[in-house]
Amino acid sequence: MPNEFAKGRRTSLFAIFAALVVAMLFSPMADAQAQTPDTFAKLQTTLDQIVATFSGQASVEFRDLSSDEVVAYSNSADMPAASTIKIPVMVEVFRQIAAGELHLRDQVQLRSDDKDKGSGMLAYMKSGSKYSIQYLLTVMITVSDNTATNMLIRVAGLDNINNTMESLGLTHTKLADFVHTDTVTGDVRLLRSSAEDMTTLLTMMYKGTLVDSASSSAMLDILSKQKHNGLIPRPLPKGLRIAHKTGTLNDTLNDVGIVFVKQHPYVLAVMTTGLSKGERAELIHNISRAVYVSETASAPTTVDKSRPKLHSASRETVRVARR
Repeated sequence: MPNEFAKGRRTSLFAIFAALVVAMLFSPMADAQAQTPDTFAKLQTTLDQIVATFSGQASVEFRDLSSDEVVAYSNSADMPAASTIKIPVMVEVFRQIAAGELHLRDQVQLRSDDKDKGSGMLAYMKSGSKYSIQYLLTVMITVSDNTATNMLIRVAGLDNINNTMESLGLTHTKLADFVHTDTVTGDVRLLRSSAEDMTTLLTMMYKGTLVDSASSSAMLDILSKQKHNGLIPRPLPKGLRIAHKTGTLNDTLNDVGIVFVKQHPYVLAVMTTGLSKGERAELIHNISRAVYVSETASAPTTVDKSRPKLHSASRETVRVARR
């Protein structure tokens, strides 16, 4: 009996030890990098060094969503938003949907003055055609359709979008016009924001407090289906979920989004203007890579080498049945 008891006791202790090992291995903190103030101080130094090597103007903000630590460079600078302004448009549409003023199935008629050929295929469709708000939201974000954006601005109301952004404390985010990429009709530089504003907006979305939890989740889902992945995602591993929106026109190149790194998801907003054509994408790539390395303590192992897609998508990408 004593031998059997000792054997049973050893078996029990082994089982307990094995359970502890398994718990440690699968614990949320098991593979997490320990983030310290020094981690973010080093990232700040790296960020400053990267931006210093480029010409033009850059506005950058990084926020670690597990700690709310912020690393920034001129993050409150008033910058041309380009197509990143489509996130505020989406927010206001979802706010009105939550309030019962709009519905995803509502049909919006395409007008000739909605059309802008800078990005997307709706500009080439017949005036009078009708599209659901759900479809317009999708193509506005995923393929950056400017005409869809103008249709949604018209439905939601330009002043309403600006008032909602102001109520959220976003002091630099403002639409002074619809989206007109030809300088004869309008000036897209009147669409303004800052890296700080965009990071604030996306942080609220991540936390489920932007409009409400369901709306925040729906907006993240749309942003995660982004087709233009040549900037923040380019140096990062394939398969990594990134909910983001690019913005590009002439000397302006922006990308803002949430990178869902395990244990340390983060928001990154990089807005640039006045840089030479060759260095704009490189600046965003370098910053994105540095932040990822800081958050994971490892270099990307699988890099997306696909050709950047920063402009209009193909007709096949955006073709859907009209409702």
